[in-house]
Amino acid sequence: HQARPVRSRRGYWCGRNGRGLEGPRHETRTRRCHQSPSRGVRKRQRTSGTIPTRSPSPRSSQSRDGAPTVVPVENIGEPVNAVILVLSEDVELENAKDLLWRRETRNEKSAKHYTNPLNPTANQVVVDVINNLGGIATVLYTKIGANIDSPTPEKLAGLAVKSARLESGSNGKDGISYLLSLKRQNISTPLMPEYEKIILKILGVNKLEDALDAARKNV
Repeated sequence: HQARPVRSRRGYWCGRNGRGLEGPRHETRTRRCHQSPSRGVRKRQRTSGTIPTRSPSPRSSQSRDGAPTVVPVENIGEPVNAVILVLSEDVELENAKDLLWRRETRNEKSAKHYTNPLNPTANQVVVDVINNLGGIATVLYTKIGANIDSPTPEKLAGLAVKSARLESGSNGKDGISYLLSLKRQNISTPLMPEYEKIILKILGVNKLEDALDAARKNV
């Protein structure tokens, strides 16, 4: 097979942090959200196969009422699929970073700007760059640290069930819904099989699809 030529374009990929491939993309789907910082952006989706980072490490997400999510690491775990959103060639790099950062921090409709932290904490979203990926010259992606020390299936299951019983469970942002989304995207981690079994045991159901309703009962 011939190598795909690298095009002089910028893009960013999604499919790795909290929202994954199934998350909303308001600012890239429509240009009506905030015309000033996002003007001239055009979305095209490209399947890029697997990305050169892996996602086995758990993170308790504040925006999901503490639900466990996965974050990327580089040396362990399994490669995951991603989609590159290709931007118009006239979009400056800093503007592209703003768009991606807003998406990952749920600030799509704002005019906030990304600032690169010198010493990022585990709770700060960092925008990084990979060159020449999937035929695109400059690809942006986000990183954020794991914050669950010594994770076990029992600990992750407890966090997932707890989040499902809080506000996140009413809008699909809970840990059980997140786990279902990972499975639909064929993303797995070493702890996931046992983690799922414990959720089913806690809630007394046989399928993960029934677990959310069981957790929400009498809430």
